[in-house]
Amino acid sequence: GKNLYAGSFGVPQFNAVIAKNFKTKIAIDVNLEIHETITSSYNEAITANILGLQAIASMSSVILKTIILHTPNFAMQKEELCATFSSKT
Repeated sequence: GKNLYAGSFGVPQFNAVIAKNFKTKIAIDVNLEIHETITSSYNEAITANILGLQAIASMSSVILKTIILHTPNFAMQKEELCATFSSKT
């Protein structure tokens, strides 16, 4: 029924609204078949992004540079951020 999770491809009407917003607000044409990923929950979206990042990076021949976000407010340390960059970045 309509109260259950959407299919992994999303709900067509919702996908169309997202595509229209991209076109209207930032003048980008979005192909619903290849440019959008609709997830059933934020947990699914976060997991897909975390698991997919390494695969996308390896296909692109890039090197990921990471820094640690420190508690209590998960702020970046300026020194660590600056040390992450080099003449190649």
